Amino acid sequence: ILLSWNSLHFDLLMSRGNTIHDIFKAKYYFLALACILFFAISIPYVFLNPKILLYSGVMLLYNLAFSLFGYLFLASYTALRVDPNEGGAMSFDGFGIAHYLIILPIMGLPFLLYLIGSTIGGEMSGLLAIVLPSILMLIFYKSLLNGVVANFRNHRHKIASAFRKG
Repeated sequence: ILLSWNSLHFDLLMSRGNTIHDIFKAKYYFLALACILFFAISIPYVFLNPKILLYSGVMLLYNLAFSLFGYLFLASYTALRVDPNEGGAMSFDGFGIAHYLIILPIMGLPFLLYLIGSTIGGEMSGLLAIVLPSILMLIFYKSLLNGVVANFRNHRHKIASAFRKG
């Protein structure tokens, strides 16, 4: 759905001087900024339980790595048109089953990583099992973004065609 909001002017977007890499990079930074903002909003909860900040930080890293790149990768496949002028707040135009299925790995993977790590060495090992792959993915951010862009290039004609049909 990430590109679906641009479906009305997708051809214009493709013909402008911006590269696809720039578009996906801008979308990643926008979503990353939202994640950081929500993390900042959660900081005052540290007064309820100091571990909340630790868990929020771990999930911030996970979201910046796994969730956002998973979402970008899904966006490089999908071609469901959304017309923001048509629907109201409860419009489900442009939503397919894939948008709901992405929830499974995004929510299930950190639980699985935590379960494996905590079984081996306790709570901190469980958190490290989430943090270490996240940091590794962030280190290879450029390669992952290039992979998403390459995947989009393979599907761009199908996506553009679906947006035109809408």
